Parts: sequence; C-alpha cells; structure tokens
Amino acid sequence: MPHSGDKPECRVGDVPGQRLATAAEALYLLNLLLLPVIAFIALLLLYFRTIPQAPPLAACHLRQTLSASIWAGILLLAVNLIIIGQGFHQCRPAGFQWFVPSLYQSGSVDQQASGSGFF
Repeated sequence: MPHSGDKPECRVGDVPGQRLATAAEALYLLNLLLLPVIAFIALLLLYFRTIPQAPPLAACHLRQTLSASIWAGILLLAVNLIIIGQGFHQCRPAGFQWFVPSLYQSGSVDQQASGSGFF
C-alpha cells in the first residue's frame, strides 16, 4: 500500500467548483445565523449568476443551500403564524413566542416526566 506522502497535495481550489461551493455554504450559514435577508439576497445573486456554467459540485451546493434557505424561511413563518393563530402571543412576554415551538419540538413537560415522550 502506498504511503499517503506519495500522493500529490490537494489544495483548496484544486477540485472544480470547490470555491463556489464553499461560498454558497458560507452564505447559507450567514443567512441562518448573522445576516438573514442580506445573505439570502447574496445567495440568490450568486445562484442566478453562476448556475448556468457552474461545475457539478458547485451546482449541487448552490441548489442545496438555496433550497434549504427557502424551506427554513417557510417553516419559520409557518410556525410563527400558527403561534399567532392559536393566541399564544397574547398576554405573554416577548420571549414566550420562541419558547412554544421548542415545547412542541421536544414534547410536553408532562409527557417527559411520565416517560411517554418520543423515546
């Protein structure tokens, strides 16, 4: 078996589309964590400007990040509309709005205490 030192060194940018794929993933994370609207617009611009000539790796990452960003936005809006529609926003502190979805996600406190939760 050849020693790993015998292989030529692989650097960032050696794989076609690697830099573009990395840029798409970075914009996706920025969209989720730091600059939601600005990073999403930048991701849209990057997608529409580069998708026709993008290498397969980059095209896959561009489609994946754009799709995931759109789904995250849809789900965020849907959960908030459900909360508002159920009246959970009335007479509650502002932080309570984000507490309710976490209860739905993890099961109610009564279910966890009785051992009949998700697991």
